[in-house]
Amino acid sequence: MKIAITGSKGFLGSHLCSQLEKRGLDYFAIQRDSIEKPFFIKNIDANTEWKETLRNIDVVVHCASIVHDASLIPYSKYDEVNVQGTINLFNQAIEYGVKKFIFISTIKVNGEYTENREKFESSSLPKPEGHYAISKYNTELLLKS
Repeated sequence: MKIAITGSKGFLGSHLCSQLEKRGLDYFAIQRDSIEKPFFIKNIDANTEWKETLRNIDVVVHCASIVHDASLIPYSKYDEVNVQGTINLFNQAIEYGVKKFIFISTIKVNGEYTENREKFESSSLPKPEGHYAISKYNTELLLKS
């Protein structure tokens, strides 16, 4: 099984790559910087061509995104990368025969807090706040459809 990890230098992606390495699993790190096992992608958006990167890949774990909320970054940039870029990758993964696509979202889709410190549940209503959470929620909706 060949696994491709986007955002392989980010918080989740780097930990995932480390665990895959420890287990001796065949993975490909996809990122914008250089590392030992890289596939280079200049940027992620609706026009990114994934054909060479997805060749013979069985599983994509999509960790890459613009994270957190930065007041200087307009929502359109979050949409371009987090929403349109993910949907483009997902569609090409299907086209090129990827068997499983795992999208890493965020708990922030559910909101910043619950009343009385209750746990978030799978039945909790979404309440995203900020560009990051809203873009992840919009991506979830599109992927589900």
